[in-house]
Amino acid sequence: SSEPMNRVGFRNEGNSCFLNAVLQCMVCIPEFCNFVKENVSSVSTNSNNPSSLLILAIWSVMQEIAKSPSTAISVYPVLLALKRVAPYFSDGYQHDAHEVYSFLLQELEDRK
Repeated sequence: SSEPMNRVGFRNEGNSCFLNAVLQCMVCIPEFCNFVKENVSSVSTNSNNPSSLLILAIWSVMQEIAKSPSTAISVYPVLLALKRVAPYFSDGYQHDAHEVYSFLLQELEDRK
């Protein structure tokens, strides 16, 4: 089982609150954290596979959470990954949290 994540806030990186809300929820789900942890070791850091880019980015944020128990942290790695795999989420405009949640789940499901 996964250890609970520290409670931290995410910085708003130019209308990223839709992504922040989704990531806040997802990193509190032990099964999701375990999935990321189990899959990160099989990902190449120079992969262009969408799910690999997202796994690495989410893992980066999870690692930052683990070492920053009382600091607002950046979700910029996930925004960069989204920019590469779904540019419409990184256009600086507000988006629906459900839309990015569904997109992330679908991309990660495709990894199985």
